[in-house]
This record gives sequence, structure tokens and C-alpha cells, in this order.
Amino acid sequence: GWFQSEGYLSELRHRSLATPSQVAQTLGKLKRIDELDQTGYRDYTKSFLEIVGEDSTRNRFILEELTRLDAEGRHMLVFCCNIAQAELLAQSLLVQGTPAGLIHHQIDRRDRHHTVAQFRRQELRILFNVEVLTTGFDAPKVDTVVMCRPTLSRILYEQMVGRGMRGPKMGGTEWCEIVDFTTNFGKFQEPQAWEAFWREWRRPESEELGPVFEGLGWEVVPAQPEVEAAPN
Repeated sequence: GWFQSEGYLSELRHRSLATPSQVAQTLGKLKRIDELDQTGYRDYTKSFLEIVGEDSTRNRFILEELTRLDAEGRHMLVFCCNIAQAELLAQSLLVQGTPAGLIHHQIDRRDRHHTVAQFRRQELRILFNVEVLTTGFDAPKVDTVVMCRPTLSRILYEQMVGRGMRGPKMGGTEWCEIVDFTTNFGKFQEPQAWEAFWREWRRPESEELGPVFEGLGWEVVPAQPEVEAAPN
């Protein structure tokens, strides 16, 4: 599209990987294991996400792919099903000699901010997230978004994918690969909520883009503070 060709948004690439797991194979068929979340949108239940997150066969497959991507020097943001899955993957990488950051609501806010700062400076190339960094998170150099968490919510999906969509003219990357271990990409394809991404990106140059967005009926507004999911 125009935004990608002009360098404002990164070019999206994607790979959907079928994991060797009975649970993973049935994700696309489980239409009824869902509920309304706190915002009134329908998504998978936490109990179902726990089942998926604890699938050892699936996690081994994910770990192998993360290891391969890390060897390529990727800067990865990984969305996990739950805290247990995120901790397992992060600790497994550490054993292999690959340090990774971990963010969830049970970690002290100051420690979370320190970890995010390390990730922004690329001192950490991998950051695992459990329902914290979907909105309001700014790390321009993310070139890979890894989806381990399935979702039925288009809004949540667009928030996750949006973390890697800042283009080179906005201080980001030319391309971003979505590595999907779920059925998310097949359901939603490329996100359409571009306006939300622009509102969150903190960059003085965005003021110069005012005429562009006004012509589209959009408004350029300052970024909001980091928004975090409320503890359960």
C-alpha cells in the first residue's frame, strides 16, 4: 500500500506455522470456547489459553523456531498465552545462552520499565509479553512479531501486529515478519486500524505528517502513556 511504499509503515511478511500438537490442530475449530473480555469483546477463555500454553510439544516447536530466528539476529516481540508459557520459553532460551526479557503484570512496574528499556536499546533481542504491551508500547526496531497466543478479537490482533509496523521514515524497519503459531493471521490478514498505530508512535516528525492525515480524515495526536492490562 501507499504507507508501505512511502516508508511510513513497514512491509508485512508472514508465516503461519502448524505446530505438531493436537490442541494446536483444533484451534481453528474451537468456536465455542470463548467469552466476553473486560472490554466487551469476545475472545478465548483463560482456561483454554492455559491448555494451549502448557502444551509441551507445541512449546518445543516454538522454542526451536525462536532459536533459529535469534541466530538470524532478529529483534522479536513474542506474545504468549500465559505467564507459565512465557517463563518456560524465556528460561529455556537462557539455558541455551540467549537472554530474553519477560513482561507481565506480576512483575514490578520499575523492573518492567527497565526490561523494556533494554529491549528498545536492543540489549535484549527477545521480549516475551503476556497481555501488557499490546497498546501504548513503542519499540521502533521490532522486525519480528511472534504470535503464540491465539485470539478471536480483531482489535487485540491488530494491537499485537501493530507493535512491528513502524516504517523506516518513522524510525522503524523496512519490513516486519509475523510468525504465527496460531490461526490468527488466517482469520484477520493484514490489520486495517492504521490510525491507532499513528496515535501511539512517539516521534516529533509526526507533526510534519499532519496534512497527509488530515486529507484522510485522520488526526495526529500525542502518544498516550503506556497502557497495561489490569491484573486478574
